[in-house]
Amino acid sequence: MTNPKVSVVTITYNQERYIERSIRSVLNQHTSFSVEHLVADDCSTDSTIPILRRLAAENPSQLTLHLRTHNVGVLRNFCDAYHTASGEYVAFVEGDDYWIDPRKLQKQVELMDARPDCSLCFHPAVYVDELASPTGVIHPPSHQNEWTLEQVADANPVQTCSMMVRRSAVPMLPELFLGLRLGDWPLCILAAREGTLVCLPDAMSAYRVHHQGVWSGMAIAKRYSASAQMYFRLGCEYPDLRPLMETVLAKQAETLAMDALEGHQLRHTLTWRLASTIAWPWVTARSWLAPSASPVRDRDHA
Repeated sequence: MTNPKVSVVTITYNQERYIERSIRSVLNQHTSFSVEHLVADDCSTDSTIPILRRLAAENPSQLTLHLRTHNVGVLRNFCDAYHTASGEYVAFVEGDDYWIDPRKLQKQVELMDARPDCSLCFHPAVYVDELASPTGVIHPPSHQNEWTLEQVADANPVQTCSMMVRRSAVPMLPELFLGLRLGDWPLCILAAREGTLVCLPDAMSAYRVHHQGVWSGMAIAKRYSASAQMYFRLGCEYPDLRPLMETVLAKQAETLAMDALEGHQLRHTLTWRLASTIAWPWVTARSWLAPSASPVRDRDHA
């Protein structure tokens, strides 16, 4: 059996309220090529697994389930699912998000086939609330056709539910992913390291914002900490990325410091608490990434 043109990866955990809509938005795609849909459940304890089994029984040729017998965490689940994919291109939709254009995959594959230099393509995503009502937010907020590595490292314009990556550009995810708290952004950085990122103009997916979301439900301080950790580890793993990661870390630390300096009664403000919590790890990471630091290594695993 030949490999599919596209592998769609869905990771899920306890998303009984949303998972069927997510899965059906993939099943309803109109394509001229073969698609496999891999769903990796991280040992859900609600009704997610029965729902998945019912959908798989209804669509045995389109849906493949990977059901964990014990919980391994978001990043292990994400990495394992990605490595299971066999398509030329890999697209993603998490279990609480969904696609809103039945020709999304067709449009993205046509672009990727026409642009061998394109390592990843994406499109705007509409933000919706728990009831799938639009919040008025679209990401990215303005259209830009092509994105550079530097731009993607500085601020990620890509929502996971919008991205399609060329598998040959990032054939394997490095072990460092397992120690991170986010997987889509570093994947975009690695893809941008290998080629051009192209954004289609149409909004073709919905990103659900709710308190249980891995990223949308994360406190702002933890988001900054997670991104700093990502920059540091990528800089350690890939020497060619180290100068850029150092630059971005310094920029983020400077932004926090300036915000704190402009505040009043700093020790009683959210800005000061964020700066004191976050800036120090960034400054430390910057010193670790300095050109004089040799050898470069991940100090969490030294």
